[in-house]
Amino acid sequence: MADATGKAKILLVDDDQEVVELYNEILVDAGYTVDKAANGQEALTACAVKKYDLILLDLMMPVMDGIETLKSLRADESKYGHPVIVALTNVTMAVNVREAFEYGADGYLVKLSVSNDMLVEKVEGYLKGYSREDKSVEKAAVQASNVEETMPKPGLDAKPTVASVVETEEPAKE
Repeated sequence: MADATGKAKILLVDDDQEVVELYNEILVDAGYTVDKAANGQEALTACAVKKYDLILLDLMMPVMDGIETLKSLRADESKYGHPVIVALTNVTMAVNVREAFEYGADGYLVKLSVSNDMLVEKVEGYLKGYSREDKSVEKAAVQASNVEETMPKPGLDAKPTVASVVETEEPAKE
């Protein structure tokens, strides 16, 4: 499904504009063709017109959330194709990861724990066909609970990272 230039086509679905712009920049710099949608309804509209190799799908969005979008995409693959779908989640949403796998997600990324390089590495891996061991719910729960230990520390990079753009509920401790 790659485009005419041979680049994989990615649909980035997230209502957080800062995350969308950062992910877009990282993925375009890595050579991917990226389209954006701010909610599930926009994603379905885009997928009805264009077939994507991979969809990065936020689970918590207005209008239509990621789970409902995932259900719709997998329920009508003749219309939407069968792209690799990677759920985007936050630390506290391990339960949602389980539900996403139940409805056909191929993987997940915890937004707060993904560095710029890791985002590209994971996307490349999913496009090449990571094994289904990444679908382990237990692994999702462990990763979600250990995010604070693996999170890049703010201020260490001159350039913003995926992790530094996502807001947290607690102020940073100095």
